[in-house]
Amino acid sequence: MSEIRLSIVIPARNEEALIGETLEAILASVAHALGMSPHDLWLPDTFFEVIVADDGSEDATAAVVGIFADEAGVRLVPCVGRTCAAARNAGAAASSGRVFCFVDADTLVPVNAVERILQLHEGESRCLCSIGSPPASLGSEPGSGGPSGGWRDASPWRGPSRCRRS
Repeated sequence: MSEIRLSIVIPARNEEALIGETLEAILASVAHALGMSPHDLWLPDTFFEVIVADDGSEDATAAVVGIFADEAGVRLVPCVGRTCAAARNAGAAASSGRVFCFVDADTLVPVNAVERILQLHEGESRCLCSIGSPPASLGSEPGSGGPSGGWRDASPWRGPSRCRRS
């Protein structure tokens, strides 16, 4: 496979209760962008990578991620920094994509998220950054819950920060 277009990095610490749902949503979004079933998805054969940076979890987070590693090629990167920032940095350092997308371990992304991120970045040369819920420009799926289409994060949306590539 050639160059990775998108690296999805998930910092995690003691997230066994939610990390499985988060990974299922991300894999569904990647599969949707590729026009395939999530059950047929093997990430190493695609232009995408999903990395979970496990920051010293004391629960079964690594075991849950291990199932997704075996079934879909999700990568588990162990780290010990005791902060979400340290886990994000470890995940970013282990990634090889041209574009990063950081997703909290308790967030459900809409099925069209990966497709829309690439459209905004590659098609419109935008760089998007968000804290909490996603920008409305990522769209939503009817019935997926939440004001922004299913991104499960209690933090208020503070608006996108956009920049142009030179």
